[in-house]
Amino acid sequence: MGADAGDCIYAGNRSNINTDNYTSTDTREVNGLAEPIIEFSGVEKHYSGADQRHKALDGINLEVYPGEIFGVIGLSGAGKSTLVRCINGLEPVSAGTVRVKGEEVQALSRSGLLALRRHVGMIFQSFNLMPSRTVEDNVGLALVNSKLSQAARKARVRELLTLVELTGKEESYPADLSGGQQQRVAIARALADNPEILLSDESTSALDPLTTKSILRLLRRLNATLGITIIVITHQMAVVKEICDRVVVLENGRIIEQGDVYSIFADPQQQLTREFVESTSNLGKSADLEEAGVAFVEGARKTLVRLKYTTQVVSEALVSEASRRFGVDLNILFADVALIKGAPLGGIVVLIDADAVTKDQVLDYFRGKDVSVEVLASGAERPDATQSHAIQSVDCALQDYRRDEQ
Repeated sequence: MGADAGDCIYAGNRSNINTDNYTSTDTREVNGLAEPIIEFSGVEKHYSGADQRHKALDGINLEVYPGEIFGVIGLSGAGKSTLVRCINGLEPVSAGTVRVKGEEVQALSRSGLLALRRHVGMIFQSFNLMPSRTVEDNVGLALVNSKLSQAARKARVRELLTLVELTGKEESYPADLSGGQQQRVAIARALADNPEILLSDESTSALDPLTTKSILRLLRRLNATLGITIIVITHQMAVVKEICDRVVVLENGRIIEQGDVYSIFADPQQQLTREFVESTSNLGKSADLEEAGVAFVEGARKTLVRLKYTTQVVSEALVSEASRRFGVDLNILFADVALIKGAPLGGIVVLIDADAVTKDQVLDYFRGKDVSVEVLASGAERPDATQSHAIQSVDCALQDYRRDEQ
């Protein structure tokens, strides 16, 4: 692909990030509200094993505000599910405090915890439906101990099934439903008591990509129409990209990065975060192809570069302009653009064919236009064809020598 194609590249403004455990500088501006609905302060959770104590959570500080969709992402074993279970008191903390709606969870009595849990709905990866009961009965189970009359409960269940777009499925059984439909039943059940908070623990992990998108759209619509605060626990950065307002990244029980989703995608600071972000973009495919033996950079003049804007305003065809201004070939290998919270974000991977002086001028030109520049590979770092042949000859000689010695 030449320099005139795919010329627009995007990224976003980055807030000041300190990668220690912290509360992001912009969190108190979320939705214009000063008081968080969920607050973790110095939270630790320990599990004792046969030989040692394991820290599942280590110094967690975060705030979630009413009406947010807040993401928690990390690899398996990072502490995501433990964190979310501390919110509704299913896991008591070992140190620090968790406050929900201003109340310290660990200080609540048994009746206080039950009252809290009525304000906190939860959905899981496995749906947890009763196979012997109809859809209507599965949702109605959440209302068994309510003070509603039987007629009112039935009306509430029908209302919830309409809300999750399952009208007409009232008498169906879980086995008759698709995975996405079963998760919609689970969401309706979680909403039965009109909770103010919904905890989604890997709720789309068992679903195919199209069904995942439909469930995420449903959660986003529920957030918009009901004003419900949603905590999304996931190991899939695409889920965060699709639905979340802000996100924290967990690694080994610690928060290594947090911020608004646009900023995290535009300029990830930590290696794990970068890997998560690259998993959702075409821009990381050059490394995959290089590992597979596809050589983009051959000869000292070639340089492989990743370019991303650091502002949300794009008005110039910078690649075409750089090609004309400096008289160099700029070959666009990969491009990726996405809308995150209504703003464009993405970048391109470009192969530059130029001598060292001109290449530096091109890169300086991009930097001067608020473009983030990352050199992925340079021909100067690689042996030329003669050197490669010589290295192969030495390798063959060594292999022959070892064979003779044996």
